[in-house]
Amino acid sequence: MKPRHTLPILLALGLILTHGSIGKPYPAQAVQNSKRNVPTNLQTNGTWDIQTVDSEGPVAPEFYTSIALDAMNNPHISYFDRNNDDLKYAYWTGSAWDFEIVDSEGTVGWNSSIALDADGNPHIDYFNRSNGTVMYARWTGSAWNRQPVDIVGWNSGRISLALDSAGYPHLSYINVGDNYSLKYTSWTGDAWDIQTVDNVGWGNWYTSLALDTADRPHLAYCDLNNQDLKYAHWTGSAWDIQTVDRDGQVGYYASIALDFTDHPHISYWDASNDALKYASWTGSSWDIQVVDSGKVGGYISLALDSASHPHISYLSYFDEVSNHLKYVHWTGSAWDIQTVDSNGLVGKYTSLALDSSGAPHISYSDWGNADLKYARLILSPLVLTKEATPSDGLQVGERLTYTLILSGTGVNVQLWDPLPDNADYIADSVTPPAVYSSTARAIMWQGTLPTDTAQIIRFQVTSLISETGGLSAPIVNTAWLADTQYARSVSARSIVNGWHAYLPLIIRRYR
Repeated sequence: MKPRHTLPILLALGLILTHGSIGKPYPAQAVQNSKRNVPTNLQTNGTWDIQTVDSEGPVAPEFYTSIALDAMNNPHISYFDRNNDDLKYAYWTGSAWDFEIVDSEGTVGWNSSIALDADGNPHIDYFNRSNGTVMYARWTGSAWNRQPVDIVGWNSGRISLALDSAGYPHLSYINVGDNYSLKYTSWTGDAWDIQTVDNVGWGNWYTSLALDTADRPHLAYCDLNNQDLKYAHWTGSAWDIQTVDRDGQVGYYASIALDFTDHPHISYWDASNDALKYASWTGSSWDIQVVDSGKVGGYISLALDSASHPHISYLSYFDEVSNHLKYVHWTGSAWDIQTVDSNGLVGKYTSLALDSSGAPHISYSDWGNADLKYARLILSPLVLTKEATPSDGLQVGERLTYTLILSGTGVNVQLWDPLPDNADYIADSVTPPAVYSSTARAIMWQGTLPTDTAQIIRFQVTSLISETGGLSAPIVNTAWLADTQYARSVSARSIVNGWHAYLPLIIRRYR
């Protein structure tokens, strides 16, 4: 069974085609250290822009990086500066990378997780190695406010942070001082409410948290006592804990996301088979798939696009001098696996976020050069125009010709152009390979846009103008073009005979 919960328009398009019914500009070369840039990696429908963000030190970010995007799709990254033992924060201003030291008191910044509030202010959870404390920092608009959350011992595992609808932080982590228990903590407005969710066993460093539409927590984690992937969510009165996968040693690097129905999706590493796996809740059971195999699946980060299609960044490991950063996403019919960066020891500590167009942004460590790196996929523009002839003054008995121009290099698309009620399709007038569905009263096409030209589709209709019915409504038509891989869409509207409809007819009638 494949990933579900597609965007309504894409679902409607799929039904029609199957059954016949119904930011700111981000410069490509804005880097702090351009000599270490990796050449862009061309894909069929986009280009990977890879940048070195921080190379001062050396930085050698470890114990995780974390990325979040603001309303303008600009990246914000938290990470540990190993050279100075500091928690650092980097963000794109619109023209350059800016850096701040969030905390430098001791060895601080392990396992950080970042989230942005409604005002775009960063909130960061992290581990203070010097005193064994999980910490929380937020930008007030003028300064960093830092406070301790919980004393956990010599490590916290990967911390996962989410902000609720009120902007309050929620986090999950491991408390090694409390028998390696899985903890969930939330800010009530006055204090930290700390709960024990499960006892997971020695050496478990992998937890992931997401909040549903009611601000209730959902957690994915590895139960090292049993080598299982587990999932826990708060029902409102108790923790409901399920074993998702127990086939071998599974659940490492678990990462969770919720779709628009609040169903959980989890990506994780199968250590027994060196494979990347993906589990999704169908509403009644867990659907589990092997996504990639062969020394892959470390340092996993998962996000869902607006069609609830999964996107995953992860490490492909080979030897002491060569690791790769990989990225995979569900296109709607298959898994599309890409190698993003293969220049040396790259790909550890990945964190992934999707922008408003569904394109991935990934922060990660370049261990070989001791740098913080960032990659984003620049999608090919998706363009749809719609022309009508005549554009106005349409009279009784005349034909109306529509011309659709579709462009977007290598993009897999679905076209849906429903006819208005006051027009009838003229048989066999549509340009192949598009078709007309009499059931849906729509022009449809699904395919891959050409790389060197535009896809042009034409069809004709007859207007249902009545000479005796007075002024008829204008003919309004809107066509939709959807990218089936990245859950983005564009529309084009045409209006023929607007408010001044049929002026020549009116003049003749009253002479």
